[in-house]
Amino acid sequence: MEEKDVARLEKFADALTDVSQIAQALLSSVRGFRAPLPSVREVRGILKEHKTSRPEKVPAGNNGEIGKCERAILNALAQYPQGRSSVQVAILTGYSSNSGGFNNSLGKLRSANFITRSHPIRITDDGKSALGDWDPLPTGQELLRYWYGKLPKCERAVLETLAGAYPESLTNEEIAEATGYSSGSGGFNNALSRLRTLELIQRGHPIRISEDFYQ
Repeated sequence: MEEKDVARLEKFADALTDVSQIAQALLSSVRGFRAPLPSVREVRGILKEHKTSRPEKVPAGNNGEIGKCERAILNALAQYPQGRSSVQVAILTGYSSNSGGFNNSLGKLRSANFITRSHPIRITDDGKSALGDWDPLPTGQELLRYWYGKLPKCERAVLETLAGAYPESLTNEEIAEATGYSSGSGGFNNALSRLRTLELIQRGHPIRISEDFYQ
């Protein structure tokens, strides 16, 4: 046997000795402990109490507050007590409904019981408490001016055109001509789709602005 192999065996023997000594020390400690061990039922009760007493996990950012996306979702849903679809919430908050970050935020809010698991999605009382102060949407013409300040250029032009034509409806071609867009362009049709999703214009043809702005 080579010298290096002998050295390895000596190290192994030393390690076994250390383990044996540790085991003896632990055994002595256990024998010196006279308190009765808890029963299985008592252990289960302790674990159950620990589980139920843990604080609810709250979706939070690095500063311990609700994260930016979660807060935006709660704020959007607070404006609509009747609920919004996930696509509508995404548009209202400026996030993509297909993004992982947006869907993860929805999951965190559901887990914290801040929003419902139903469709459409609604904010819960716990969610309102977590959100804190928020400004409700205006109504009537003030609501129309609110959306003018929120919408991108094409959507705003379409909404302004339909507001100017109210109570009449307009065809796609009439709206396109009035706004300077092509009725066959993707940007124009995407703008119409976005306005329909937000329920700012009515579905169907010809197109009419929502009655919510005139109530």
